[in-house]
Amino acid sequence: MREYKLILKAIDRFNLRLKGLTVLTEAASGNYKWGPVIAAAAGAKVIAFTKNSRYASAADVISETAKLTKKFEIADHIDVVTKIDRNILKNADIITNSGFLRPLNKNKLKYCKDTAVISLMWETWEYRENDIDLSYCHQKGIPVLGVNESHRFLQTLSYLG
Repeated sequence: MREYKLILKAIDRFNLRLKGLTVLTEAASGNYKWGPVIAAAAGAKVIAFTKNSRYASAADVISETAKLTKKFEIADHIDVVTKIDRNILKNADIITNSGFLRPLNKNKLKYCKDTAVISLMWETWEYRENDIDLSYCHQKGIPVLGVNESHRFLQTLSYLG
């Protein structure tokens, strides 16, 4: 429960209010398992995409995510999927550029609604052309926003491997 208290404190500190929004992100292992939990705790409907990786199988990630959502009573806010179709993309208000969702290219972004935004999971200077098609985002009017990892509330570098 300690982790969840920290999440709720951070949501309050950043005034993160996602009620009524659908977030498309990844379901993963390690510290990355918290992404969907944070979004759901902030009120979002979360679609979390997972797949097999060298860190964990999709089945293990699905199981771990289910345990977390049950423990924190947010199971009705998170759907873990192993396939992303156009309907998922059409309904997403916020899309993270998490590892499993990359690349965010025209083939995916063409289905996004006009009001969709992309949240980079890193600072803008870390941009890699093969991860996200910025020119298509600009053409379609999709805002792409980075993270200030140096912000004193985040302390990102202290927990990344």
